[in-house]
Amino acid sequence: MKKVFLIAALLVTSAASDVFSQAAAIGEVSYLEGQVKVQKGAEWTAVQLKQPLFADQTIQTGSDATVEIKWTNGAKTTVEAGNKQSLASLYENSGKAVKSETQGVWASFLQLFKSKSNTKQEEGGIRRSMASVRAQPGRDELYWKADEEVAFEDASKLYDAKNYAKAVRGFGLFIEQKPKDARVKLATFAMGHCYIELNNAPKAKEVFQAFAAKYPGDELAEEARKVLAKL
Repeated sequence: MKKVFLIAALLVTSAASDVFSQAAAIGEVSYLEGQVKVQKGAEWTAVQLKQPLFADQTIQTGSDATVEIKWTNGAKTTVEAGNKQSLASLYENSGKAVKSETQGVWASFLQLFKSKSNTKQEEGGIRRSMASVRAQPGRDELYWKADEEVAFEDASKLYDAKNYAKAVRGFGLFIEQKPKDARVKLATFAMGHCYIELNNAPKAKEVFQAFAAKYPGDELAEEARKVLAKL
């Protein structure tokens, strides 16, 4: 009788532990800018600063939004504007030391990026002044609408300034709008680097896989494969 009771007690304890584990937060919102929502099941709710986040949720950022998540493992991840991702996937990949293990890749790429991106655009290109990029009232930082034309130079300035959350958004829109531009290759690799800096491994992996597939014989493809090996 005691044995049966002990087994039953262990089962109840195990079940309770599983429920607690599933309900435990995996992180919280440590920085919030713009409209950000989380989804659980079919329900979407607005995110608040310091709000706990859970593995069964999906996070979505608006076109002018940025959110930083501080995970329970001590790491931080930034999700840029116009993105939608599984929190479980972000958390599972948040502890990887990809950034520190691939420093050599970024050092050589930044030299290449600066030399190539300084090349003048041909007449009829999409060069425009920074004044045509909308500035949000009360803020110095720039952001874009999804339907707003983005110049490579504008995204590059943010990239050079290490504003990776804004830069990755700019490069992404530039690639969508000008897929045949000669600098799409540079913009794509730079996007991957931005995601590494933002500690968004799932997105970085997606970008570098696409890069290696599109430019298999390019000198940067080998660098992309080095990064993928760490992801």
